[in-house]
Amino acid sequence: MAAFLKKLIFSISILFITTANASQFTSEIFSYDDYVNAKGLHVTLNEDNWYAEDIKPDHLQLHINLFGNSTVMAGFADGQIRSAESVIARVKNSIEERFGKGSPHGLLTVLDEEKQPFMHVVAGGGDRPGTSELAYAMLPEYWGKKYGEKVVTKIVQEWAPAVYKIGRGIGLESNAHANIIKAFQCFDSKPLEQIDATASPSNIASWKILVKTGFEAAKCNLESTEIIIDYDHKEFESLTTMEAELLKLFDIAKSNTDQPLVPGKRYYMIDPEGQLRTISKHTKWERMKYHFEKKNLCQF
Repeated sequence: MAAFLKKLIFSISILFITTANASQFTSEIFSYDDYVNAKGLHVTLNEDNWYAEDIKPDHLQLHINLFGNSTVMAGFADGQIRSAESVIARVKNSIEERFGKGSPHGLLTVLDEEKQPFMHVVAGGGDRPGTSELAYAMLPEYWGKKYGEKVVTKIVQEWAPAVYKIGRGIGLESNAHANIIKAFQCFDSKPLEQIDATASPSNIASWKILVKTGFEAAKCNLESTEIIIDYDHKEFESLTTMEAELLKLFDIAKSNTDQPLVPGKRYYMIDPEGQLRTISKHTKWERMKYHFEKKNLCQF
């Protein structure tokens, strides 16, 4: 009888361990300090000569340097530098309110093979449910080395499909991983469906990365599906000159029409190379934007 009980206890122990392991959350990209309650998320993306991870306190100075650099910020968002205080608040929010509470849409830091941080990446919340907006910036000494294209490719081909699947519970146990699934439905209470991105027309390096990695002219929130501007084969001294011409279309004093385009609205245009683009003018700044989107996030 004693031998039987010993064998039974051993079998139950093995069953318990197997069951526990079966419900353990595993991912090549994401890990948790507390996976049962989905608290303390960590992100890791590895490549040969760089890696990206969830932002850490010791990355703070890089982000202060990036967002305080007028050269870097000229091609980022609204083109304005940020104060150190605002960067510190943003980093704190990402660590505590996003990753700390188990959600994947926070700031990432990219480090080179010598573990030197040099690039900021964020796939945060977008302007519509199920949408994430991708943005990135790096130190000028790393420009022209294809880091941007490699990092965005990794986001599109690995990070996004993983977030897409986890937010839908694909491959997870609904009971054991319910908190994780909910944490990944962080895009206005929906799982990820699409990635958006913007770039100034004159910031060629930035938007060419998006085109190379499968982004297309945005179709969402268009004011009209008609081609409002056609610059096909039109010659401009530079894309900065083209931006100046586009800005005139939003200014009643400079426009050739008494019904100028509306800042903040999105319109289709054909660029000088004959490519379809979606544009808008920033509502506050004298600044044009190309809008891109990436769907089919699970095709890889």
